[in-house]
Amino acid sequence: RDTDIFECFDLRIVNGAQTVGAIGSASEKNVESIANARVPIRIISLEQCPEGFDREITRSNNTQNRIERRDFVALDPEQERIRNELLLEKIQYVYKSGDSVTSISNGFDLVEATVARACTEEDVTLAVQAKREIGKLWEDIGKSPYKSLFNPTTSSIELWYSVQVLRKIEQALEEIRSTHEGREQLLAVHGNRFLAHIVFQTLRASMDKAAKPDLDEVGSNLNGAYEQTLNAINLLYPDAYLANLFKNLVKCKQVKDSLKNSQTKKD
Repeated sequence: RDTDIFECFDLRIVNGAQTVGAIGSASEKNVESIANARVPIRIISLEQCPEGFDREITRSNNTQNRIERRDFVALDPEQERIRNELLLEKIQYVYKSGDSVTSISNGFDLVEATVARACTEEDVTLAVQAKREIGKLWEDIGKSPYKSLFNPTTSSIELWYSVQVLRKIEQALEEIRSTHEGREQLLAVHGNRFLAHIVFQTLRASMDKAAKPDLDEVGSNLNGAYEQTLNAINLLYPDAYLANLFKNLVKCKQVKDSLKNSQTKKD
């Protein structure tokens, strides 16, 4: 209970963002209005605490507002590393809830980044999860699947290239959706993450080297993946409801295996 001066490093506000925001707004209108303001705070030192203790504090102390899974991503220092590295390239990366991208020509957010990373993985599992429920990929930032996507080896510039490829894929799929009907159209709607995964595997070699991919090739790769996938699902699951099929990991693996077998026969 002694009065003293405390020197704190790497201070994080866990519960009190609205209070801080209100103080900031008041100071902009009249800085003297907050000169004598007093705010009670509690400081918890994380020194010598077990791993993950900071996340448990966040969970336990937010009783007023519902915390979404993606809010915990803001606690990951890798996200800030990626953001800072991209700033040097004049690219905006937004990973905190409430923040928005100023211009998509040189910026992207956590959702795009997560989908792109999930689809670049060699295993189709995370691409299917991104389609079924993307929030599961952010459920625990201390372990997989999150750690498989964002970790010290995650290249910031490669992430930006992946997002650009993903956007090209979406553009090509939108063209298919606008010119096709029935099952062919539904494949472009519900199979978007699976198709993106297949295209990324084709580009995987250049993406691994962090070399800028040839975006002009993305459309043709997508068209090829689309036709092959359409043939595969018509053969394997002619009566399946595609909205469910592409959220089913077992079926997606079977479709991918079918594509691999077809390619092997051609080679």
